Formats: sequence, structure tokens, C-alpha cells
Amino acid sequence: MRADRQQRLQQVMADLQHQWGPNALYQLVRTEAPLGLSTGFPDLDKLTGSGGIARGRITEIRGVPTSGMLTLALGTVVSAQAGGDYAAYLDLSRTFNPVFAEQRGVALDRLIVVWPPTPGQALDIAYGLTAQRVVGLLVVDAVNDLLDAKLSLSASLRQITSALAASPTALLFLTTLYPDRPEPVDQALAYYASLRLELRRTGWKRRRGHIVGYTTCATVQKNKLASPGQHTSLHFTLSDEPRP
Repeated sequence: MRADRQQRLQQVMADLQHQWGPNALYQLVRTEAPLGLSTGFPDLDKLTGSGGIARGRITEIRGVPTSGMLTLALGTVVSAQAGGDYAAYLDLSRTFNPVFAEQRGVALDRLIVVWPPTPGQALDIAYGLTAQRVVGLLVVDAVNDLLDAKLSLSASLRQITSALAASPTALLFLTTLYPDRPEPVDQALAYYASLRLELRRTGWKRRRGHIVGYTTCATVQKNKLASPGQHTSLHFTLSDEPRP
């Protein structure tokens, strides 16, 4: 009886799709959550729904200087490399520090650092690396440089998102928030990102009168794979991220 009902359902669906088009209706199938690349912080990874930064999707991390944003990005690079992948770092801000990256465990011989001639070319390079499926992780640092160049991100992000759907690449955008400046206003990235994390430093750690570290609240502002609005506390030492 069940097999007969399934057969009739398939026939009805086929007839309706023939009449109204293949996208008029379809039967959903259960899919597993995309496998994530760990950020290096297990409590944060648990909140993402994928165990970290998901492959095949866009993630944005926003934070003020010395909030742990760079440490999370480099920790994800280490995870990608540990799994046998190459990683790429689009250094729009020209601030990449190879010494610090190596201190954080990054294998420099398995990292491609890109200095795009223009911000617009950065998006073309991001699309090419994603579409060619040659890296497991692509970090874009920082979104601010794209917005400062008055670029409209929507068209490029549509193209990149389409390529990501069939790619093992995790695409991670970094956005720097400055307390004395207005926050970035382009909402295209917020729309296309599956995961959006915001880091806010909550305090300094002191020992014998000297600052030795800090704590950060990581909030999941948006998440298509798990519940948004969750947050966790992250703990860093000053060696975890260069001070501005």
C-alpha cells in the first residue's frame, strides 16, 4: 500500500512539474549539516551547528581590534590545514603578519596570501578560488576595504554563493568595528552569510598590575544551521592577537 501511494505521488508530482515547471514543487530530502572547520574554541564551535566555520557557505566575523577576531580566523586556517587542505588569505588591509600566523600554528607553506591590486579584483579572485575548488578555506580581510571602495557586494556575492554550493571551500569574511566610526552599512553580506558572529571585548586580565589577556563575548547574530542569539565567553592571552 505504501509503495503504491509513493508511486502515485511521484506520478502526480511529475504531471504537475510538466504543467507548471520543474521548480513548482519538489520533495525535500533530509541533509546533514555542512561539516565545519573548528575555530579552535570548542564552546564556540558548538553554537554554530556545523562544528565551526561551515564549508560551502559564507561566514562573517565582526569585531573591534583586540577582540580575538584574527585569532579565530587563524585557528580556522590551522583546522583546514590539519585536514589536508590549503588555505588562502586575501589581505586587503595589507596587515597579514606571517610571524604571528606561524606562532598560532599556521603552516606558511600551505597558505596562499593574496594582495589584490584593487578591492574589486579581490572579489574576482575570491570567486575564482571558490569555483576552482582549490582551497578548503578562504579568508577575506577585511570587508571594510571593499565598502571603502564603494563596491556593491550583491552581484559578486550572488556569484560566489552559487559557486560555494558545489564547493568544499569555507568562505570567511572579517569586518573590523571601530568604536569611533559608524559601522559598515552595506547589508549584502549580512544577507548572504549563513553565520554571523560578533565579538565584543568584555574585560582585561591583569597580573601584578600588568595586562596579560582579555575576555571576549562571542554572539551568534545570525545562523541558518542552529539557533541564533546564543553567546559564549572566550579567553585570550595577549600573545593570542597583536595589539593595535
